[in-house]
Amino acid sequence: MAALTDIQIFNLALQRLGVTSGLVTAVDGTDTTFWGKQAFPLYQQIRDEELRSGDWDSLISRDTLVQAQYIDSAASWTNGSTSMVVTDSSKLTVGWLPTVQSAAGLPNQVPPTGIPTDTYIAAIVDGTHVTLSAAATQSGSGQVTFTAKNKTGYWFVFEAPSDILILLDVYSVFPASFWQWPFKIRHQLRYQAIYEGTYIYTDNYDNTAGNPIAMYIGQPALGSPAFNADFISVLKLRLASNLATAGNGFDPTLKQQIDQEYILLRDRALGNSRGEHELLYEGEEWWRG
Repeated sequence: MAALTDIQIFNLALQRLGVTSGLVTAVDGTDTTFWGKQAFPLYQQIRDEELRSGDWDSLISRDTLVQAQYIDSAASWTNGSTSMVVTDSSKLTVGWLPTVQSAAGLPNQVPPTGIPTDTYIAAIVDGTHVTLSAAATQSGSGQVTFTAKNKTGYWFVFEAPSDILILLDVYSVFPASFWQWPFKIRHQLRYQAIYEGTYIYTDNYDNTAGNPIAMYIGQPALGSPAFNADFISVLKLRLASNLATAGNGFDPTLKQQIDQEYILLRDRALGNSRGEHELLYEGEEWWRG
């Protein structure tokens, strides 16, 4: 089955309501007809809500995480000034802290001597200068690790994928089969993780396996959804329910009927998704022969 477009999915919702004319030609706000004006931003809002609400196996994305840090070997600061000289400010982010640690995200973030605790980058001035949130109390220079503020207790901070809607898992992949009780063969090592704002915090102890991989549901760009049949059916009914208002000329009982269909169909769709996901098992236990 060929993938349906966002426009086709929205029109399926209208057709479920019995609308056969005046179907939309866009869901991005460029269609100024009656239904076109309702399609934006309703379509993207409802789509993202549905994506976040379930573990949709066919829509999973995976991406290797990048540590939220930059190690500058030649930073310098002056007593009484909020200005700091850096090697390359393009690698820094407003809100990051200057620390003396060499590994990003260690639980106790210690500032360099002369920089007050919890001081962060307040502004990036130019290619080699940043403004700190507090003035230095002592001049100094040397290696500085800039990293995202971390009060979670986890050891490492990583940049979250730009399209992430909901985080499902964080793990490392072993380069070869790995033997670890209670598994005969283990291919992945999973980590506890927290997703907050634009960062993912995790205890990634196995650096030999490289940076961890995030498994997540991402936000697709309009025009290229590539949704499977189960998700399209669920999204269609959710959109139809939101459109089936008295203000749009529909009987309230129609909305009730669609809501009941939506609940039943969504349960079945997520059941299918979970069944597919169970094939991704952790490993084979020793006692299974």
